[in-house]
Amino acid sequence: MGIRVEQQMFRFEIDFRVELQFQLMTYTSFRYWEDMDELDDDTNKNIKKKFHDFFSPWIAMYQYTPIAPILTQCRDTLYYVVWASMNVQYPRDPFLHINYVVDNAYNVYTQMTRNQLRLEMNKVNHHAHLIQRNWRHVIANPRYNVCKSRLMSEFKKMSVYSNGSEIPA
Repeated sequence: MGIRVEQQMFRFEIDFRVELQFQLMTYTSFRYWEDMDELDDDTNKNIKKKFHDFFSPWIAMYQYTPIAPILTQCRDTLYYVVWASMNVQYPRDPFLHINYVVDNAYNVYTQMTRNQLRLEMNKVNHHAHLIQRNWRHVIANPRYNVCKSRLMSEFKKMSVYSNGSEIPA
């Protein structure tokens, strides 16, 4: 249970850093930034889209749980952190600046969101584990109606096939 959460957190954090760095280094209009000392509208839109695209599968995975609002708030906060960090005068070394922006965004995530996210992921995964364990018990125990219904259905299928009918492929 806890290992799965740690693996998810690790994947989330590594992917976030890698994808953000790739986005900023690849899709930033450095010429415009150098000339105007600000980011162009397309770069800003691309950054916002990257945050949406990165967080969407995670939010969908935990839809209808307390994790989805945490991820939504994290997405919005980190977008503004990156926007504010990048929308500055053109630095002497823009690639070093981008590395600092990614590091700072990650630090904001670790200080504001990481512990709460881990706690809620552990709770949700624990509850899912309990539901799965109880379901396995109920579906296999004839004292429960669900199991009785399943057994009756299987018995009816077996009796139909034992009367000479062919088993469907």
